[in-house]
Amino acid sequence: MASDLQHEKVHAVDWMDTVGNRGLGQVFKWAEKNQPEFFRYINDYIEKQHEMYLAIARIGSSEEYIGIDWMRWWYQRNPILYYNLAKITSLSDRTLLIIGAAPVHLVTQFLKESNLFSVVNSLDYLT
Repeated sequence: MASDLQHEKVHAVDWMDTVGNRGLGQVFKWAEKNQPEFFRYINDYIEKQHEMYLAIARIGSSEEYIGIDWMRWWYQRNPILYYNLAKITSLSDRTLLIIGAAPVHLVTQFLKESNLFSVVNSLDYLT
């Protein structure tokens, strides 16, 4: 993008260089071992977000499925993400998928249940 806009330099304004030396994966591992209540609380976020979408599905009436009308679009997006990822990834590839928190639950489920991919949490590698 910077190149397209003919910028000479990209400035990392949200970079603290050597301030702090722990990656988020390390923080999560530490919390899992030493403060499991925080670890569970943080991990529950993805599940809670998925629950929110299921609550949206209940909006409407038996004649007018208002929430489900939107949910069809949202759920369709997730297998499309899976399809596009599977299409560009071979068994020997290591692929980093960066997506928002909302589709993580379903896309991870699709990848695992396809038995074509080994899914690992990127936080294990981010330091």
